[in-house]
Amino acid sequence: MSQAVRVGPVRRRLVGRVEGELARALEDCRARGVTTRVDEERAQVGVALLRTLDRALEREQLGSGAIHGLFQALLRGLAEDAAREPASRKRFRERFGVDAPGFLAIAPGKNCNLRCAGCYAASGPRLEERMGFALLDRVVGEAEALWGDRFFVLTGGEPFLYRDQGRGILDLAGAHPASYFLVYTNGTLITPAVADRIASLGNLTVALSVEGLEESTDRRRGAGVFQRVVAAMGHLRQVGVAFGLSVTPTAENYRELLSGRFLDFVRDQGALYVWVFQYMPVGRAPSLDRKHDYRFQTEPRGHEQASPWRAGGLVAGPRGATAGLRPGTERSSRRRSASS
Repeated sequence: MSQAVRVGPVRRRLVGRVEGELARALEDCRARGVTTRVDEERAQVGVALLRTLDRALEREQLGSGAIHGLFQALLRGLAEDAAREPASRKRFRERFGVDAPGFLAIAPGKNCNLRCAGCYAASGPRLEERMGFALLDRVVGEAEALWGDRFFVLTGGEPFLYRDQGRGILDLAGAHPASYFLVYTNGTLITPAVADRIASLGNLTVALSVEGLEESTDRRRGAGVFQRVVAAMGHLRQVGVAFGLSVTPTAENYRELLSGRFLDFVRDQGALYVWVFQYMPVGRAPSLDRKHDYRFQTEPRGHEQASPWRAGGLVAGPRGATAGLRPGTERSSRRRSASS
């Protein structure tokens, strides 16, 4: 499969077939009068994902490892699950009366090498507190076995700072090759060697955080950070890693994020997606003045659009789940996540 999708006619036929299946499933729901906003949004995101990958492959942006990870660990697994529900998810629903969470977000550590204004990371006590690697590995393994999960989000703190007994998040991805990992990172620790490791794993994508273009990013994150992120994207692009950006619109930067200049920057850098987070006034020097009620309507640039953090129905279950440290303990906690 990973080699066949490099062939344009084969790939386009495959994309068309999957889009057709999504459309038929949606029409079937409408005919039975059971269509919900959830169904509509999942179909939109599915189509956006397919078309984004099609363009990336057409432009030869992805290396063999990234293609294998996307189509084997993520898309193929999701397709198999859609065709036949895993027994683990069925058991979960029968026991608890709701679907299992569709993904797990994990914050393995609290520390960060930046001190961004208004951020909660590295803003409290006990910055060195972290999950042990054995616990982290167990949490992922149990989510795979008990929930049927294949998708995991790693956040923080800065995930690439995390180390326990000589192991980090890339070792975690390597220990779970049948799952796919999304890492939110400030990008400053992605060296050519790190990019090479990510490329060889294949089952991991990184979302690099910016506030917009250079002036906006450096104002909040520190002088020179924007160029370090641009350098990281260059390292990832060089070895064909699938990557994207992460942004948080505020009263200070929302116009820039919705501008053609920023979308052109996203395209020129080869970013495949942009995650849009809502600003939460917590952490270091929080301010309600930074919050802005915006509508995510960009200038036309031919990009696929989806706003999953504003749409809880995109999670396969009624909620996502999070795991992290309770203060002073090494026990994982799972809670209802407002953002998912």
